[in-house]
Amino acid sequence: YKLQGGKLGIIDASGNVIVEPIYDDIKIMPEYNIAKVKSNGKYGYIDLKGNKLTEIKYDDEVTIVDETSDKKYYYVQKNINLTNF
Repeated sequence: YKLQGGKLGIIDASGNVIVEPIYDDIKIMPEYNIAKVKSNGKYGYIDLKGNKLTEIKYDDEVTIVDETSDKKYYYVQKNINLTNF
């Protein structure tokens, strides 16, 4: 993690910036090689290279609830719709 001007990013063990510090909150989920991020009050997911896996547009924190055998991940929005990404 890297804190700059109140924003968070991700650095590797050598201190190299992997994800620029543009997020309000980051929760790395190493078991999935992704991170849950928050920006301007909205939530979404990125991979550990900084690529967006979902738009950062959800009002509520989205949560992975299942992993299928073909490695697709799921998140649940407040209205309980199950969607894969």
